Amino acid sequence: MMFGRRREKPQEKMNDKSSGGCFKAMFCGGNVNQTRKCKSVALADAGDDGGNDRMRVARGEQESAAWDKAGKIVELLVREVVCGDEVPAEIQKKMVIDCGAQSNAKKTVEGVREEFMKSNLQLPPYWRLLAAQCNQVAIATFSMPCYWVGEGVLGGVDGVVSTTAGWQQLREVVRAEYDPATISAEQLEKIAKISGFKPRENATRVELDRANGCEQGLVFWMVSQSEQKVYLRRRFTTKTGPRLLPIQAARLNALCHSGIHPTLAQLQQILSPSQIQSLRHLP
Repeated sequence: MMFGRRREKPQEKMNDKSSGGCFKAMFCGGNVNQTRKCKSVALADAGDDGGNDRMRVARGEQESAAWDKAGKIVELLVREVVCGDEVPAEIQKKMVIDCGAQSNAKKTVEGVREEFMKSNLQLPPYWRLLAAQCNQVAIATFSMPCYWVGEGVLGGVDGVVSTTAGWQQLREVVRAEYDPATISAEQLEKIAKISGFKPRENATRVELDRANGCEQGLVFWMVSQSEQKVYLRRRFTTKTGPRLLPIQAARLNALCHSGIHPTLAQLQQILSPSQIQSLRHLP
């Protein structure tokens, strides 16, 4: 792939109204019982994984901004499960749902799982993705001839929580966040090498696109939202799809990369019922 192809001008991206930031997640707060009336997940960019915000130099600010988005989606999905018709009212009253911080979200997800186990209630298959999204992650960067393919492959690896496509030192790369408790750096590198990807040093700074064409230092230039999760965007509409967690977007993009039309059973492993209902297939 030649350097610079598919690149958009920075000012054009700033006015891109298809960005997921233009859509607000809607969910009920307060009493859990109120959420029975709010079953559907808000509509947003189907490929939105929180990557359209400019990522700052400070690692703490990056993590905080990313969780602000992911936390709201986790809360939506937790409420969708807890407020299900099959869940007794007495159990719903016990649930304390707080996903404002990543640590609180982890406690919430674990607490719901424990309560469901005690009550012999079954959690949906996608619950494991919610749990993984709440874990602390490490970062690995790989270069490849095409970052579309890189996201399609790495996004399907168990333990990978999110993928982001971009440029680094004139190479197309994918920056993968992974859970070290699920997959080690060595295991992830071995899987990547099988696909012909090469491990690269993690960037010390993350920027949105190559605004100035600057290559000073080790910088990861994140490409525009329209270049992220391309296989997912080709399969489903991008403006009317459901709001997805980074891990859900990565898995669904990997599923679409296989070239096989996703079945309902496959979608149920990744998405909630309301998210599946919101999906719109491209003709």
